[in-house]
Amino acid sequence: MARQLPSDSDLREETRSIPTPEDAPVLGARARTLVDALWNSVQESLVLVDESGRITEWNRASERIYGWSRRDVLGRLFSEIMGEQVRLQAGDNEGVEPGRTEARRTTACGREVILETIIIEQLDAEGRTTGWVESGIDVTRHRRAAWAAEAEQRHYRNVFHAIPASVWDIDFSKARATALAWLDGVDEPPLTWFSARPDKVRELMRSTFARDVNEQAMSLFGARSRDDLLVSIERYWPDDSIGDFTAWLVSALDGQPFFSCETRQRRYDGQEFDALFTASFAPGTVEEGRLVVSIVDRSEITSSQAAVRESEAFYTDMFNTSAFSAWHLDARETKPIYAELRANGVVDLREHLAEHPGTLQRLMAAIKVVDVNCTTLQLFEASEYSDIVGGPITRYWPPDRLDALIGSLEASFNDQPIYKSLTRMCTLKGKEIDVLFTRSASSALHSAGQLLLAIVDMTDKVQAENALAEMQATLAHAARISSLGELTASIAHEVNQPLAAITANGEAALLRLQQPAPALEQLRQLTEEMISDARRASDVVAHIRSLASPQSGEHLEVCVNSIVREALTLVGSQLERCGVAAVLELKPGPAVTLGNAVQLQQVLVNLILNALHAARGRPGARVVLGTSESEDVVVLTVEDNGTGIPPEIVGRLFDSFFTTKADGMGIGLAICRTIVEAHGGEISAANIPSGGARFTVRLPRAGHR
Repeated sequence: MARQLPSDSDLREETRSIPTPEDAPVLGARARTLVDALWNSVQESLVLVDESGRITEWNRASERIYGWSRRDVLGRLFSEIMGEQVRLQAGDNEGVEPGRTEARRTTACGREVILETIIIEQLDAEGRTTGWVESGIDVTRHRRAAWAAEAEQRHYRNVFHAIPASVWDIDFSKARATALAWLDGVDEPPLTWFSARPDKVRELMRSTFARDVNEQAMSLFGARSRDDLLVSIERYWPDDSIGDFTAWLVSALDGQPFFSCETRQRRYDGQEFDALFTASFAPGTVEEGRLVVSIVDRSEITSSQAAVRESEAFYTDMFNTSAFSAWHLDARETKPIYAELRANGVVDLREHLAEHPGTLQRLMAAIKVVDVNCTTLQLFEASEYSDIVGGPITRYWPPDRLDALIGSLEASFNDQPIYKSLTRMCTLKGKEIDVLFTRSASSALHSAGQLLLAIVDMTDKVQAENALAEMQATLAHAARISSLGELTASIAHEVNQPLAAITANGEAALLRLQQPAPALEQLRQLTEEMISDARRASDVVAHIRSLASPQSGEHLEVCVNSIVREALTLVGSQLERCGVAAVLELKPGPAVTLGNAVQLQQVLVNLILNALHAARGRPGARVVLGTSESEDVVVLTVEDNGTGIPPEIVGRLFDSFFTTKADGMGIGLAICRTIVEAHGGEISAANIPSGGARFTVRLPRAGHR
């Protein structure tokens, strides 16, 4: 019968009378010697602490476990040595309560130890706490061994269930004992003896059981649950496979380390299939009667092999027949260069290459061409594969067009799988071509130091885009000229008004000069007014000239509030003449975007004129111009209180040559959209619930594009 451990209260009562070295003076010299011998001979750590928490005794086991000598610790606080306090009945300090516990402690040399401890309060005759005794057993090795065993068991279970094959944990103990008993005294070879006795083999099958199976086994054998397979394995071995089972049995009895064969197996529903059967006989497992086997459907292997061959053929066909230029590069020699750079603390490769161009040349020379397709030969003007294959990539990059190449190297340095860029490359004959450059390196390719490039000839597309941009600029210029024609009356008014003021002020100045004593202060004021009006007329003319002239498209910082006010300089008179009020709701302070001021002014003028036509003749006709901004967007709005936009045409407003005006060309809003999108923004239109329409232009704030 197992001995029952005493409770903590029992221990506390028993140990109240246990003598400690402190009691020795009372007990006498002989008793002191006996107590010291007992105190220092036990394997447990014994620590005596007084009521103030200071260590008063420390036995040899404590010295061995903790590495502190008795002289080092006597008089020092328990919490200082152990790193924890003990909570006593008479104290308020928090820590480990008296009784049994498991503690982790740090030794004098910094090593962690694990102890099973018993802490017992020492009480005087009146029941007051005078200190405590801690007894500790070092269980570090036992705990770590247990943890290691648990971890290994978990690891085994994880591997067992994660293997992508049908795996069985077989109990072979009964079958092994039976087979050895039958073979005792038999002279002929076991394989011959069992082959002549299929009924005996069947009996051994019935006494061989599955202890466990993984999910793949359940799937392969069509089991409804794991319990369907945790039975005798006889059900899954058809008669045609008795010979294979016999060979497996004999190899296990002979102490072979491994067995494998192609055989037939039977699923839970009775359907048979071709299988690859593999058994591993680890040392000691056969004697324990425990085996691990794996069973793989050979049809899956056959189909997988066919799929691999098909995939390889597909890759080869795709690589060689692609309409784009395909490259296979060997970049293994760049790995030690990258490792050297990282070891030297390089984090930003682009910055490093800018300061050390020699490293860029080393990296370029380290990348070799392994293979290219026919399209590559044509695009890069090569006569045969040997002109490109085997050589470095250095000669395909113009010296002033290395940005995309550096970006690709930077992507490799940072383990990025994909990099794309529009760039320019050189053919073998020195011709420069515009291309879309894509570098791909999956994790498998990256590990092998291989790269794939896809290069698409964009020369015609770039030329077409340049021509389109030129045509759009011409069309926008024509639209501005058209807008100026529509604003002729307003322009005349804006110019005539300051000119008339100049004339009036000039005549007034002449009259003052004819007086015997001209008033100089009045003459100075008249002259300043003439200068101001002249500048105003000059500004109007400058706005007209800027709208009328072709634009280079240079983008600078532009204040949208200024754009609104400049647009009103051109259209304000026309709004006033048509009885349409202009209402400004501008955000205080500068809302700045990056763009072309004239092009954005053209957009705003066009939207204001559209709002003018929509609101004209309506009671209280008005056009509201607003600006606002968020963290990364500047917003321009133009509202009117007209009839609104018919729902059926909202989606077509910005289409080229679509118009609702009898004399319109249908290019104004289309050009507005082109200009806004070229600035990285977007334009939209919607009806206002209170009546009218709102056009909204969103542009990126300067610094957020």
